[in-house]
Amino acid sequence: MTVTSADTTVRLDPNRNVPGMRRPGFPETLRAEWLKFWSVRSTTWSVIAMLVLGAGLTTLICATNAEWLASSEADENPGSFITFG
Repeated sequence: MTVTSADTTVRLDPNRNVPGMRRPGFPETLRAEWLKFWSVRSTTWSVIAMLVLGAGLTTLICATNAEWLASSEADENPGSFITFG
């Protein structure tokens, strides 16, 4: 029986460069994340729920504190109160 010796060890690049392949940059990464974001089925209703919840909580907080903000005892500017957080 004849045994041939072949070097089958794969030499790995410590910088993880793949020969013949270009590393993805920012545009490729942004495109991949955009596709991933919109391919998930719950994205649309999650975004709508986030907007409704944000607008609803803002309206609720401003409505309950409107009288205090209009009084002379308010210790902050109404504009800073709305954009707080």
